Amino acid sequence: MQGRKPPPAPQVFVYADPYAKLPRNAFYQALDTHLDLTWVRPATAGLYANGVGRPSLDPVVFVKLMLVAYFENAVGDSELAFRIADSLTVRRFLGYGLDEVTPERTTILKTRQRWPEEVFGAIFVRVLEQLAEHGLVKGEHLGTDTLLVDANASLDSLRHRELGCSYAEFVKALYAQDGQLASAGDIAAKDANRLGKASNAEWVSTTDPDTAIAVHPDGHTALSYRLDATTDLETGAVVQIGLASGNVRDSVDLPQRLEETKETLTQVGLTPSVLTADRGHHSEENLVEVEAAGVTPIIRAPAVRGVPGFKVSDFVYESETDQYQCPAGQPLHRKGTSHHGKVRYQARGSVCRGCEHFGVCTKAQHGRAIDHSLHAAEVAANRERVHSELGRELLGKHRQRAEGPWSYAKLYGGLARMNTRGGSAAMRKALIQGIGWNVMKLIAHLTGLTPRGRSAAKALATALRPVFIALSAIAAHLSVHISFRSRIHRRGHRGQALLLRCHPQRRASAAPPNFRQILPLSRGC
Repeated sequence: MQGRKPPPAPQVFVYADPYAKLPRNAFYQALDTHLDLTWVRPATAGLYANGVGRPSLDPVVFVKLMLVAYFENAVGDSELAFRIADSLTVRRFLGYGLDEVTPERTTILKTRQRWPEEVFGAIFVRVLEQLAEHGLVKGEHLGTDTLLVDANASLDSLRHRELGCSYAEFVKALYAQDGQLASAGDIAAKDANRLGKASNAEWVSTTDPDTAIAVHPDGHTALSYRLDATTDLETGAVVQIGLASGNVRDSVDLPQRLEETKETLTQVGLTPSVLTADRGHHSEENLVEVEAAGVTPIIRAPAVRGVPGFKVSDFVYESETDQYQCPAGQPLHRKGTSHHGKVRYQARGSVCRGCEHFGVCTKAQHGRAIDHSLHAAEVAANRERVHSELGRELLGKHRQRAEGPWSYAKLYGGLARMNTRGGSAAMRKALIQGIGWNVMKLIAHLTGLTPRGRSAAKALATALRPVFIALSAIAAHLSVHISFRSRIHRRGHRGQALLLRCHPQRRASAAPPNFRQILPLSRGC
């Protein structure tokens, strides 16, 4: 018989505990048990005035709210407020009963806006200290990675820095100067391929001036922020968070991020020794400054351009004569300094024009030129470290552990886009991502639980436990066979055949069933 649930009858009183039959959420229970937040109230006491205004949101509850936003993938404050009011599990974690009003969107927003950025940084360091107490922060091998995130501002908010007009007004006036009185759609179609139309030097957002126009890896263009995370490659814990406008290149502020990381690790008594990064962070200045800070850089270098066989790396520098030698054996002599501040070496034009490789190696009539870097030794040393055994191992960990926090944040951590405005508010949001990631690592280490169930390692170990038991039994059963084969293996194939032929009882008891197929026996002893 098909079941049909009648609508609930109206009740005046609730006699039973509403949480009694609630399915347990082991992660939030473990989070409430193992995460120490008692220090939050004393640390934020100076932000509140006693006896003034209406009662504020409990600081401990607010920190829990930020963690819930991360674990529940709540992008905006309205979504978070609804999730709090709707979920009995979250209510129990925050300490709210059914008859209590949960925090509204404006309360969450104003609390986050009024807490200084330094408070979020202090919370980040305190959580990092808890990870260090459980051995989850080694601090020796670090990796840095960046992420572009759409800002809470539209491209329609752009205004010209000098003229003060919108982009649509600017384009319309631009085409009107040529007498083109077309519709808005026609103008937009003509303007699609115009060069220099998204210059941050000319345009600024009136909604969020701290953002910048950036092209994302998937091809879309938006006002964006660039987030940095420095991760412990041994444990996956995030040890530093940084933020910049979306147009700032990765290689610009790497030394600054390293200094911030060293300051943070000093607070937990650790000192870094190696830093890995992707190609976007590679520059000669970064290599020199990172080494000057006492840290060994292992940074992937961009691919060398040029025709195979005639790239810059194919030219050999001879320090004794201070000249380069081309693949054809001709010298390139020193010719001064290039406009990049590098030393230029150039071959004779007559020699290059008479070379059989002219037109392939170079098409310049005055000869092939090479700019020699003043830090060529540091670049070469970094290239060797990248291809070394340690470099390959750490860069392999970098792909998983340095890029993991931002990938998780985009998919599951509520970082599909920024829901705040202003660089300071965006930095608070970024710090919340780092705090949530580290808390998740701590709970997974202590209990094996994550917001989406058991951690992958724990779940895999549990699932494969019967397999391990069966393999152990098989190994114990075949131990005599393995021992026997290891002894006769030292005598070679002929020794195996003779031994098994002369001792058929041992062959029957010790040799595997398919041993005769692997090693045919000889006809006689």
